[in-house]
Amino acid sequence: MLFKSGTIVFFAGLVGYVALLGACSDTKSSSSSVKTREGFCEAWGKAACNDSVVTACSGDGADATGCTGTQQTACLGAVGETYDPTNAADCIEAVQKAYKDAKLTRSEVDLLELKSGACAELFVGPKSEGQSCDGDADCDTVGGYRCFGESPTCQIPTEVSGGGKCSDPAAVCATGFYCDGTNCLQAIGEGQSCVDEPCTEDLICLAGTCTAKTANFQDCTANAECQSGLCDIPKGASSGLCVTSFDLGVTSNTCTTLR
Repeated sequence: MLFKSGTIVFFAGLVGYVALLGACSDTKSSSSSVKTREGFCEAWGKAACNDSVVTACSGDGADATGCTGTQQTACLGAVGETYDPTNAADCIEAVQKAYKDAKLTRSEVDLLELKSGACAELFVGPKSEGQSCDGDADCDTVGGYRCFGESPTCQIPTEVSGGGKCSDPAAVCATGFYCDGTNCLQAIGEGQSCVDEPCTEDLICLAGTCTAKTANFQDCTANAECQSGLCDIPKGASSGLCVTSFDLGVTSNTCTTLR
């Protein structure tokens, strides 16, 4: 495991097959240094563990050895043979920026979970368009393919506006809409039943009713409950507070894989 937030382990997961990495260097990693997954993981491990991160997670005077070792080992266990270096240097640079201030925003967490930017384009898997897949690593993410759908297949996502047909396996309904199998329909609003239909993205389904997500500094048990998308749960606790960013610290769950 490389990255932990609250009670959720990121990047060990990404649908159960990818684990979080972390990397920091003063300059952009050369294409040669990340040509192999071993080189990529070494670069990621070194970069995640900058002075600010090490001090925040382990205290003054700590060195980065434990952090880099943990990150590198987890990376090697997560990044398999479908790794492709095309976008690796850009990914490493983005991760460096994410960890620079020892704080992580929602967008930075998405990056570290390999869900956005260059870090979502690190694999050229064996599955071609339309073939079944278990995760993005099975597909050509460098070429824009992702693994998704009710019965997941490798497809290049194509956004469909409200009311449009979404029966094509590559179709993805626009924000605020969901696919009923045929068309993109408007998602359910606050106070309405979500037993059979999903709520809009800014709401959460609780006890069968679409409910407003929790504001910052209010109690939470999972990221999905928060308006910010981040629930900061201290180490050893089962609940925490909704926050705009994870501030790394010795009691932070996020530091578990950064020391």
